[in-house]
Amino acid sequence: MTLGAGAVAVRRLKLLASPRELPLKTIAEKLRKAVISPLGLDESREESLGFAHPFTGEPDLADIQSLVFDGALVFALRKDSKKIPGTLFRLQLKAALDALQKASPRDADESGRKRRLTRSAREQAKERIKHELMKRTLPSIRLVEIVWHLDASEIWILSTSAGALEDFEKLFFETFETGFIQMGPGTATVDFDRIHQGLPVTLEPLLELVPLAFVRPGSLAASIERAPPGNEAPIF
Repeated sequence: MTLGAGAVAVRRLKLLASPRELPLKTIAEKLRKAVISPLGLDESREESLGFAHPFTGEPDLADIQSLVFDGALVFALRKDSKKIPGTLFRLQLKAALDALQKASPRDADESGRKRRLTRSAREQAKERIKHELMKRTLPSIRLVEIVWHLDASEIWILSTSAGALEDFEKLFFETFETGFIQMGPGTATVDFDRIHQGLPVTLEPLLELVPLAFVRPGSLAASIERAPPGNEAPIF
């Protein structure tokens, strides 16, 4: 969910390590070692995962201090991936196998039919076609903003995607050798009027809401909550 829709999706994570175990200097060093190696056009890698600059998406986290706002470090998780369209791959493979079949020096079998290509030859052709098509395929880029509240040892992933969480968990554990627990996904409204007027905007009150906070006076749920003990109606 984008800011343009008036809300931001937030997945909250609580680190198992204390702030003293991960000071900003250590975080900066580890993040720089785990920046993404972007996929180029003329290469056959299928995907690449790493951290990146939150605003440009570039693998540049040299100036970490400029990304700290009110005690929160902002960076991004970036994933580049290439995927060959299935129909294109099948057509190219069929054309290659037909060409190999015609050029095969093998004699015909007893029934007069030309012998089929060996399994090894077909697999080699398949890998070659995949390699060549991958080099011509443009990568898709996914960028997910991350907010690390340094003093609270809490991380916000600005996405509720299960895939983004899985990628972040894998890369985060490999980089920092520590884990986290989920505090629950959700969405929070964004007050653009307050932002435009330069007034303070905070999401903290919204993050502590529980369903009972939305109970209206006089509603059934409110009357049940105020009912004195001993007056409960039997369930059966």
